[in-house]
Amino acid sequence: MGAAVSDDYDTVDTLLFGRVTYDSFAGAWPAREAAGGDDAAFAKTLGDMRKLSRAGSRATSGGGTSS
Repeated sequence: MGAAVSDDYDTVDTLLFGRVTYDSFAGAWPAREAAGGDDAAFAKTLGDMRKLSRAGSRATSGGGTSS
């Protein structure tokens, strides 16, 4: 997956997610990076990007995989 979309993310520094999508992705980034497979570099890129997530009526922000 990483190779298929990584070119699209070369100029991206922030990602906007809905809460459900963020929650499902956040658990995958560290595991895929640690596994060292084909997606490891892309998982690191996603994990390191700044993220904004819309939850209910307020927006939250976070970087890395901690938010």
